[in-house]
Amino acid sequence: MLESNELVLFILSIPAFVFMMTSAGRGEGEEYRDIWILKLAFGLQVLAWFLTNAEAFFLNEVFNCLEHISECSSAILILLWLVRLLRRGRENAA
Repeated sequence: MLESNELVLFILSIPAFVFMMTSAGRGEGEEYRDIWILKLAFGLQVLAWFLTNAEAFFLNEVFNCLEHISECSSAILILLWLVRLLRRGRENAA
């Protein structure tokens, strides 16, 4: 069954994803070195939100599994991005 809040979340995530892809990383400096990891993580999360809506119509078991794999991968990538950011901050502070 298609839930309205899941559909709204996916629709609102599309402009956010486009904005992130076009604007993040235009700047110069160390803080943008690993921005590709964050972009990939957000892309996987948008894919998970799409799969949440698609599973209401067909292949619900397959799409549900893919949705959870996407969400897990997204969380791991965000963790990787944060670890790299904190390590770099510690290196710069020393």
